[in-house]
This record gives sequence, C-alpha cells and structure tokens, in this order.
Amino acid sequence: MSKATGTREKTREAHALLVARGENPSARQILRTIDGGSLSTITDELAQIHTREKAREAFAMLSARGEAPSAGQIAEIIGGGNLATISDELSKLSAGAGSATPAIAQPQTALSPGKESHHDQVPVMHELVVMRERMEQLTNTLGAMAAELKELRVGAADQLRVAYERFEAVQRLALQQVDLARQEARDAKSRLAAVTLDSETREDAMRGKVQQLRDENQRLLGRIEELQKLN
Repeated sequence: MSKATGTREKTREAHALLVARGENPSARQILRTIDGGSLSTITDELAQIHTREKAREAFAMLSARGEAPSAGQIAEIIGGGNLATISDELSKLSAGAGSATPAIAQPQTALSPGKESHHDQVPVMHELVVMRERMEQLTNTLGAMAAELKELRVGAADQLRVAYERFEAVQRLALQQVDLARQEARDAKSRLAAVTLDSETREDAMRGKVQQLRDENQRLLGRIEELQKLN
C-alpha cells in the first residue's frame, strides 16, 4: 500500500468518525485527527467524498422519478465534480439498485403521473447542492482563518516572549553596570580618603620640620649675638 493510498483510507475513516459526532470536518481537522499525511491528498480525497455523497443524493432523486441517471446528468445536477468519481459511484449504485428494481416498480408507476412535478424539483435540488458547496467552502475558509489566527497568536506570543527576554537581559546588564559604577565610586572614595590622610600626615610632618628649623635658626642667631658681645 502506497503512502497516498493509506492517507486516503485514513481520511475516509476519520471523515466517517467526525461526521458521526455531528461535525463537518475540514481537511486540516482530518490532518490533525490522522496525525500526518499530505494535506493535498486529504483535500482531494475529501472532495471525492463530498462528490460521492452528492452523487448518491442525485441518484436517489432521479431513480425515484423512474429515470436511469447518467454520470453527466448527475454532474449537471450537483454542479460539477470529478466525472470519474461520479461514474465510479454511479456504477456501485446501479449495481446495488439492480436487485431492488422489482420492488420499486410499483412506486415508480404511481409516481409517473406526477413526473412533471419532479422536473420542477431539479432547479431546487441544484440550488441546494450549490448552497451546500458554498457552506462547505465557507466552513473550510473559516477553518483556514482560524488556523491562521492561531498561528498569528502563537507568533505574537513568541515575539513577546523574545522581547521580554531581551528586556530582562538588558535590565540585568544595566543593573550590573550600575553596581560596577557604584563599586568604582566606593573604591575612588576610599582612595581619595587615603590620599587625603597621607597628605595631611605629610603636611603635619613638614610643619614640624619647619618649626624645628625655625627654632634652630633662632638658637643660632642668639649664639651669634653672644659671640659678638664677647668680642
């Protein structure tokens, strides 16, 4: 079994399961349900499923009118679709309806007088099919928009997280710079205090020496005067 064939079988199973739950599954929803596969393959298989459903509805309507519907006639009623898919489904329906032909012969005869009213139902059926296709398109569009919105929200959340992490990093760096500047200021203050104390100590020492020199000078001047008087 090829990968594409496996994906198509899983798509049909997932579609049946979701429809049984009352849902109208989109291709992306089925992709999430089967956890893998090609989105294009799922989309194509989902289109074939819908075409077969519409073909069965059109076949039932035409058979009730006593007609033997062709693939082209069904395609016209349902507003298009893959002709090969319609032909395949028509073959299955015709084969299944063959054994039931005698049982429905009487109802067909009874419906013949009202055949003209069934003709009037064709435009209505076509309109219903078109409306259904439009609803499916809108559902798929809404699903795609919801997925895109989710991606945008995830992207915005990631961007916000990255921005916040950058802010915290810058804030930590700024705090580190502030702490470093404060430490440098404290060190400079300590150095200035040490230099000031050393300067004051040296200044006091120099003042003491100057005073000693002045005292020595006065002593020498007094001695000179004494010597001059002795002469």
